[in-house]
Amino acid sequence: LRGRMDEDREAEAGRLNGTIDELRERLRAEEEGLRTAGLASACKVKELEDIIARGIEERRRMHEIIQELRGNVRVYARIRPFLPGDGLPPGDSTSFVSAGTGSTGHVA
Repeated sequence: LRGRMDEDREAEAGRLNGTIDELRERLRAEEEGLRTAGLASACKVKELEDIIARGIEERRRMHEIIQELRGNVRVYARIRPFLPGDGLPPGDSTSFVSAGTGSTGHVA
């Protein structure tokens, strides 16, 4: 009877050792899969961060262009009325053409 119990224990121990080995292999495979997924995720995050950085640079560049153009428009459109001391002799008159509308006018 004792020999039979020893054989049963050895068979059970062998079966359990096989299960342990199988579980260890599955665990190793899962860890490798997670490691690979983690690397892929890190690469994707880096790629998206690069895209965002390029977008920010492009936005800044375009903002600077817009600001420069606004300033150029302000300088181009700056007009002031003729003042008495602007060098026109009394009674002289000057014609002008509006840059925005193309209409003409006369200053007396």
